Amino acid sequence: MRVAAHAHPKSGIGIAIDSRVHALQHISYMDAQQVERAFEAGCTVTPTSWVMSELMTAEGLSPFVMEKVQKVNELHQQAVAYAASGGLTSRMGTDPVLPGMHGRNYMELVHLIRDGLSPLSAWHGSTGLAAQEIGQDDAGTLVAGQRADLIIATADVIEKPGHLESGALLEVVQDGVGHRGGIPELPQ
Repeated sequence: MRVAAHAHPKSGIGIAIDSRVHALQHISYMDAQQVERAFEAGCTVTPTSWVMSELMTAEGLSPFVMEKVQKVNELHQQAVAYAASGGLTSRMGTDPVLPGMHGRNYMELVHLIRDGLSPLSAWHGSTGLAAQEIGQDDAGTLVAGQRADLIIATADVIEKPGHLESGALLEVVQDGVGHRGGIPELPQ
């Protein structure tokens, strides 16, 4: 049985690794030694970098909570960098708990790249690796015979996914059908 664990603190991450949990979610306090142990145990990680950054500007948090948010944000950025340099498989996930986050999952890519994943690793973690994780073997890669699920953009969103925030998304194609009207020749 594959198990995923909500693992923010170092102790929880350690218990999850020792228990051979397959997918470690969040990894806020993961250190270099835990990355090595997780790699040896075959664990994967799903950092949630965007929400950490968004919490830094959230309104209404007490000074005590803001101090904790700042510390966790710094440690989380380091944890993602450790995971990337340690060769852990990273998938993209989000934790959209604040207003304005829903429907903007691409911002997770922006923050994963900022935190140390290469652009291709971040995108692969949100496409091919994500499909593989849930057993969706007909999606997630651009290969003949696969479902035609893709986005078409007017700017280089691979290197700079933040362009999606400023209108670079031209078309969303699902099963070969467009959903935005951005390419008139494409069946809608």
